[in-house]
Amino acid sequence: MCNNEEKRSRLIDMAWLLNDMVVDLRTPVDLIIHFKPDMKDSKQNFMSISRLCLQSIIINLCKINEIIDHYGADIRDFPDPIKNPLYKIKSEVEKRGMYSFRSKYLAHSFSKEKGEERKPLSFDQNVKALMNIIDYGLNPVTENIFRFCDWIYIKDDASSVIYVIYETVKHIESTVGGLGQRR
Repeated sequence: MCNNEEKRSRLIDMAWLLNDMVVDLRTPVDLIIHFKPDMKDSKQNFMSISRLCLQSIIINLCKINEIIDHYGADIRDFPDPIKNPLYKIKSEVEKRGMYSFRSKYLAHSFSKEKGEERKPLSFDQNVKALMNIIDYGLNPVTENIFRFCDWIYIKDDASSVIYVIYETVKHIESTVGGLGQRR
């Protein structure tokens, strides 16, 4: 059990942020999976729903990246089976260029990067950046969306993002002696 009250408070804050991520990531994955059977009947509806859900997933993965950065000193004290999977998620977010995609396309209409011309990304640039995030080389392209969602959540897969987050929250909860009521 954590004795230092300031550290305990930080860990509780982190756990609640991560707890939110479980819902914020699971919901769009569930929606995509729910509409998977309808894909053959209405590709337009499926693409609209998957676009909305992918945007939510990417934004929330970027938030996890920020949480990991902010609580880095605390995470370094976690046991390897907890911290290493968190760092693996962070590495994937960075490797796939999600933060850049969020900043250039999802969160802004124009690039805010220093030294870049202030104009919207072209459709081709957007597709290329998104495919860098979700591409597993599958055809049709929609299969890549399902594989990406499997990385986020697949039942009983200890390496899925949601499982890693859940295990982290459980670790924090046991470390601090319970999360108590949310502040």
